[in-house]
Amino acid sequence: MKKLLTVLCMAACLFGLTITSFAAEETEDVKSSESYTTYGSTFDSLVQQLVSYSEEELDTMLTTTTSETDKQLIEQWLAVKDEIGVYVGVLECEVEEGESELIVTMKFDFTEHDLTMIYTEGSESANISFERDMTKMEILKKAGLNTLIGMGTTFIILIFISLLISTFSFIPKLFSEKKKETTEIVAEKKAELPTETLEEELTDDLELVAVITAAIAAAEGTSTEGVVIRSIKRADNAKWKRA
Repeated sequence: MKKLLTVLCMAACLFGLTITSFAAEETEDVKSSESYTTYGSTFDSLVQQLVSYSEEELDTMLTTTTSETDKQLIEQWLAVKDEIGVYVGVLECEVEEGESELIVTMKFDFTEHDLTMIYTEGSESANISFERDMTKMEILKKAGLNTLIGMGTTFIILIFISLLISTFSFIPKLFSEKKKETTEIVAEKKAELPTETLEEELTDDLELVAVITAAIAAAEGTSTEGVVIRSIKRADNAKWKRA
């Protein structure tokens, strides 16, 4: 036998009062079903008892109880009670019974929002959770918001990628300008280095200076004391060939 007695003991310890009768308009086929008779009626009574308590009474029970299961149940109910409205009746009751697990899913009709209760019982623990059902308008709003966020994010990423790609056209220009400047500087240095080096090497050659000085003095018929060579430059070969 399943641990249905656990739920009954939990409800008795938690509430300790007689279940209040509600004039609920419940569907007859749900009430007469085997799943409702076996399990659903117990949870229906539990929900009606929760509805009968005020928020102050629930807060008091939450602070005084020592059962973690009871605390979880009250916290779950407090999270949804202000949004569902007035209790009307039971809409659905489904039971999935396996070898080691029992799942009872019930949908309750309230004036503002339907409420879904899921009871899960395993070999070592039992748990009840409540979830407020969304209306069709809320579902459409949520779907529209998700679509808007998704499309907006996609467009932002596409714009960013487009801007990033547009900057690629400037990168080759920057590299080409730097390369051109570097080539010009290297060419200028290469053009200057041979002449200066040649002039320095020739000027430092004392023997060559003495020979040239003696030749000039002999050609002019003067002594070498009157001839001063300040620099020596290589003449263009073409001029020597024309001479």
